[in-house]
Amino acid sequence: MTGITSSCDKTDKAINRDTMEADIKSVKEAIKDTDVDSVKINTLDSFVAISKDLDYYIETEKKKNDGKYSLEKYLVSKETFKENSDKFFTELKNKKYTYKQLLNEIDGVTAIRDKYYKELEPVYKEIDSLCVHFQKVIDENQKDADLMKDSLNKIVELKLVSNYETEVSYRDVIAVKIQMINKTDKPIEAMSFAVTLTDKLGNELATLNCKTNDGFAISDIGLWTYERYGQGSETYDKLLNVNASHVTMKQTIKKINLNGELIGIDMDNLHLGDYFHYYVNLDYKTPEKKIIRLLWLFGQRKSLCHERKRNYKTTEQRN
Repeated sequence: MTGITSSCDKTDKAINRDTMEADIKSVKEAIKDTDVDSVKINTLDSFVAISKDLDYYIETEKKKNDGKYSLEKYLVSKETFKENSDKFFTELKNKKYTYKQLLNEIDGVTAIRDKYYKELEPVYKEIDSLCVHFQKVIDENQKDADLMKDSLNKIVELKLVSNYETEVSYRDVIAVKIQMINKTDKPIEAMSFAVTLTDKLGNELATLNCKTNDGFAISDIGLWTYERYGQGSETYDKLLNVNASHVTMKQTIKKINLNGELIGIDMDNLHLGDYFHYYVNLDYKTPEKKIIRLLWLFGQRKSLCHERKRNYKTTEQRN
């Protein structure tokens, strides 16, 4: 890595918040012909962003991170950001800290990073191999799950009968009637399923997670309600004034008790072995850079799956 050594180098200038944008533009121009890497450029851009305000900083980080917001958007107030940035630049000013010092420190850190990357390269390869292996296991389990879903969908046919606004126990609700048709010669004792409702323009209106413990041999019509206020209010709003004849429905049968035999698959609990009972499928690919996303590997564990489950819609109970 080439250091900044020229005595007349434009980088040998104290960092000043008031003139930062112009100074950094000059610094970038001065180092463009050196062995400069993205770390330096990103650091300089971050200094500009920090010198502004929280909103500017968040948008800058978003552009650098493929449209993903930084954690500061959710964890830091504008007042705290301003207070800390003021202290930061005041300290730099008091120490007369220069861009040259900053860039040379980045060179030092980069050299240490590259040294340890080289030493840890066998470890990275091993981690990558594990990640690739478990991604293959995930893909195989997903194929099995898809086959199971296809089989389950052939056992029962679901039809949307109606959805309408009504009142139950002094509560405004949207009532959804779904006909369940048994395609086998065995009685269905209970079942759980999901239906996705879509309008004629292809817009997804809602996904209803339903279950019933009422058995039927040939056909049955179930009724599920969604309240205007509280749990189910989002579904209520989306289905209000929607005509059932204007809606298409896609079904996914999750689990069936067919004449006492439980048939189904828990899509959120596919086994990958003793240490990987749960998974979060991030579609792992071997990265071009040396850094391996350890979070992907350890993200297969139960804790992250529990965090994901908290964001799922609660399964609606049949009345």
